[in-house]
Amino acid sequence: SLAVVDGNPAIAYFDAVARDPMYVRATDAVGGAWATPIAVDTEDEEGWYVSLAVVAGNPAMSYFDVINGHLEYVRATDAQGTAWGTPLTVDAATDVGWYTSLAVVDGMPAISYYDNANEDLKYIRATDAQGTTWGSPVTVDSDGNVGLETSLAVVDGRPAIGYLDGSILALKVAWATDA
Repeated sequence: SLAVVDGNPAIAYFDAVARDPMYVRATDAVGGAWATPIAVDTEDEEGWYVSLAVVAGNPAMSYFDVINGHLEYVRATDAQGTAWGTPLTVDAATDVGWYTSLAVVDGMPAISYYDNANEDLKYIRATDAQGTTWGSPVTVDSDGNVGLETSLAVVDGRPAIGYLDGSILALKVAWATDA
């Protein structure tokens, strides 16, 4: 997942060898040189389906915790992402958090994701600008095997999610009726 962080490109990814979510930021604005990657969460099997965004001025990530089957969120403690806070479990239901997409919606971090246990598209938004507390998950679509490959964006001031309906192999978009 790619984002511009404090003026330079940055990438969040899953390191399949170390089995950790990783973060690396370029040392220049054009990505000609890169810093050393940082392991953000070093528990086993953390960081699948990682998504990167800038939240309240600092880089943040959402990802799937494979061992516990939960949706996780973590935010850096500085604007460049050289140090990271403690990861939070955002949705602790079983086998949720696949295909995460993190974005800022109405000033607060929000995540779209796939609930693999129920084959549903879900959405959750923090109740503060940094993402230290979160609201309850909302099921956006539950008609068949829906919510694969989510992509969250703000469209006309409202959250919108692009996703794959695996039952009919069709691309769909869901718009919220409010921010």
